[in-house]
Amino acid sequence: MITPVEHSFGPAQPRLLRVILVLAISTVFITIIWNHYFRFDWIGQLLGRVGVIAIGIVSLVFIALAMIYRFSRPDPLIARAATACLAIPAYAAALNILTFLGAGLQFPLLDAEFAAMDRALGLDWPGFARWCAEQPLITTYGLKIYSLWFFLAPLILIIHAMARKDMARLERIVGFVVISGLFTVVIGSVLPASSVFEYHGISDEFARRLNSAVDANYAKVYAAMRGATPVSLNDVMHGTVTFPSHHAVIGVMAILYSLHSPRLAMVMLPPSLAMLFVTPALGGHYFIDLVGGAVVALVSWWIVNRLAASSE
Repeated sequence: MITPVEHSFGPAQPRLLRVILVLAISTVFITIIWNHYFRFDWIGQLLGRVGVIAIGIVSLVFIALAMIYRFSRPDPLIARAATACLAIPAYAAALNILTFLGAGLQFPLLDAEFAAMDRALGLDWPGFARWCAEQPLITTYGLKIYSLWFFLAPLILIIHAMARKDMARLERIVGFVVISGLFTVVIGSVLPASSVFEYHGISDEFARRLNSAVDANYAKVYAAMRGATPVSLNDVMHGTVTFPSHHAVIGVMAILYSLHSPRLAMVMLPPSLAMLFVTPALGGHYFIDLVGGAVVALVSWWIVNRLAASSE
């Protein structure tokens, strides 16, 4: 029997890694080509020359590490880690750009349908938002959890896998990030929504009291984006996908990939559950968006496990 330590130093999972790299590279090229022919330069608006150069440098560093520790100074551990992480910088930037490009596809807005689904579930979004606005703990710390944990959770999981020298788990985590991100952007582009705040008649003043990441004005911003009209970066930095919630995807991911370690789970579960709890109000999401995000997370987790298992 192969022990977990022996497995982590064993041969790479060629199929999973191949899928990760093909999806990531394809996404980058599609983004560049689409942006070139789009009526508005989102790459220039969101990244600029400095951002593009920085991402290129980071990607080259990972390529150099993978080559050095594969051929010049063979070290399977570092080579696997560098290869797995190679996809992340450029892919993450391309995925963010795609959310803005996808907004211009002009699919019908589904706010009414999503609100109806919330009601069918017996959930009252305005009531929940009003309750959150009355909780000092949420209005003070909720946005920090919502904003920071979204980035910290995957980073902690990756660092933990590296520290444990479990490259098989690292590849699965990166694979999950890549596959779930694509699902989120594609579904969000085809099934768009404008603003849960506007739909429920929530004022900008209330959004400020709630200390939310979005407000009712975002509906106008999103309409401008759909028409490829230049908008302020201050209005769009939080992203454009409503359904499925990417924060829900990451929250469920943090739970799924920490359950194997009780100590890690103790660190990951509380902030992940807290982020999921505040996402509807502070992230401007319908409740059904969280259900969609959870489904995307579970499907992505299953796909990654199948790809990894077929390579072992």
